[in-house]
Amino acid sequence: MTPLMLQDALCEFLKGVVGSYLLDTNKQVTKAPQVVPGYLPLKGTTDTADFPFTIIRLSSGEDTNERGKVMVKIILGVYAEDISQGSGDLQNIIERIRQALFKKRVIDKRFRIEYPFSWEVPDEQPYPEWLAVITTNWTVPRPIEEVDYGEG
Repeated sequence: MTPLMLQDALCEFLKGVVGSYLLDTNKQVTKAPQVVPGYLPLKGTTDTADFPFTIIRLSSGEDTNERGKVMVKIILGVYAEDISQGSGDLQNIIERIRQALFKKRVIDKRFRIEYPFSWEVPDEQPYPEWLAVITTNWTVPRPIEEVDYGEG
């Protein structure tokens, strides 16, 4: 069970959370945010509008004597020409994700979200695109030590 498995499980989980939330795009249609691991596809490699999106990105990890921990960033992007709509859409998605994660706490029967949970909306925004970053912390299974006592 690896951090990459956590990223994939979180992508699948969040598709269910944001999949029914229709938002504007820069192509004058509405659609649910695409949920992607790591990074958005390169520009011009797809006909799909970049915005709205939810990116699941592994940020850091640490093993201690007690447990394995992984920090995952959830990067949100929405498109809105109306300022209050753009900031409101971000807040609604942040809250949907927060509620869903902490109601469930464990995804894929092996990854547990822990506190702190934090989010940030940068002051500078690339209008009419709006961005936010959620920082989540997860407990992940650690490898079990195998001891070879040799043949005796």
